[in-house]
Amino acid sequence: MLSIRRLLQRPATYRAVPQLFKVQQAAFRSTAMMLEQQKVDMNSPSLSQKSKAEAVENFKPLPNADVTIPREAASRLLSIQNLPNTVTKEDILRLARLAFHDVDSVIQEILFVRSQELQFHGRVLVLFQNAAEARHFQLFNDRAVVGGNQINMNKVSRIDLGVIFGMASQCVVYEMLIFG
Repeated sequence: MLSIRRLLQRPATYRAVPQLFKVQQAAFRSTAMMLEQQKVDMNSPSLSQKSKAEAVENFKPLPNADVTIPREAASRLLSIQNLPNTVTKEDILRLARLAFHDVDSVIQEILFVRSQELQFHGRVLVLFQNAAEARHFQLFNDRAVVGGNQINMNKVSRIDLGVIFGMASQCVVYEMLIFG
């Protein structure tokens, strides 16, 4: 049987073009028959009558199936970054209204983080009543656009508070307020 590559290497003659068509047609027919056979095999009654017990017997768990993936620590404090300098408490409450019906019972405190010179650099801490509400707020509003900026939300732990505030005395005061 002639291959397509051989036919293409020959100079084009009146015999080569019909042979090329025949090779392509034969390849198409063989592919169609193979697909039809697979379709018949998938619908065969022997496949549907196989017992589930055989499948259970042949089941082998993955070698690392007993490894547990550590979960993230739950935190009721969220840090919102990349906010515009003109953001207000009402803008944060507007984001909360998109995620919750009753905002007053969900958010405990909103804290605008400022530098020692009292300059706002686009970071707000939001304290929720519980960690589930904080997670819901984060899933609903992360990467939202506020004032033309795409905001980022992250959970805040006790370790992160020192990085946010920088000064140890402020960090201890806020840690006592937030984590009790």
